[in-house]
Amino acid sequence: MSTTVKNREIEELVNRKPPIFTNRGLPVKVVYWLSKLEKELVRCLKDYYKVRMEIISTFCKKDEEGKLLQNVQADTFEFLDDKARGMANQRVLELLDMEVIIPFDKIQIKLADLQGLISADEMVIMDPFIEFTE
Repeated sequence: MSTTVKNREIEELVNRKPPIFTNRGLPVKVVYWLSKLEKELVRCLKDYYKVRMEIISTFCKKDEEGKLLQNVQADTFEFLDDKARGMANQRVLELLDMEVIIPFDKIQIKLADLQGLISADEMVIMDPFIEFTE
């Protein structure tokens, strides 16, 4: 009873958060499982961000106190050099493609329950997590 997804899919779903997650007009069972899914995905995303910051910290400049130096205008961190930037980017991409096990099966939702509540784009984003049924 588990589903395997990639960090990339989790990040995209949590950051875009389709309105289906806040729609309380769905059947109670669906709302319950969507709530559980959202909590689990947020937990996984926090773990992803923690590891991502560890990677970035390894390849970025730090001040005398050990804090990462940031380029405020570009809203980025200051990397040691171009090679370090490339290595950090490569490791973050590998982290994005890493598979994560979600501790329950895909949620089954009847398409009839979603009429007008979800777009085709949102369905594509949610496909790794939800099984849409007739």
